[in-house]
Amino acid sequence: MDFDTLHSMLTRLDGDVGESVRWKDNGLKLIDTTNVDRGNIESIARFLAEHGQFMQRPWLDDGTITVIGRPVERLNRLL
Repeated sequence: MDFDTLHSMLTRLDGDVGESVRWKDNGLKLIDTTNVDRGNIESIARFLAEHGQFMQRPWLDDGTITVIGRPVERLNRLL
């Protein structure tokens, strides 16, 4: 996903923007994340645009609100 799409979705995110990254993924140990500000939409969007494999899933976006489905029951209100 590109930066602009991620940034747009993150601005509509219902919840903490830091939840959009799988911080506990073992693969993160192999890359430098010291410059990623977990509370900054632009920083998270840039990181995920480059390292999309670490994006928390699933996401549901209806154009008004974005919800990360962890747990998946959080998605019910948009379905």
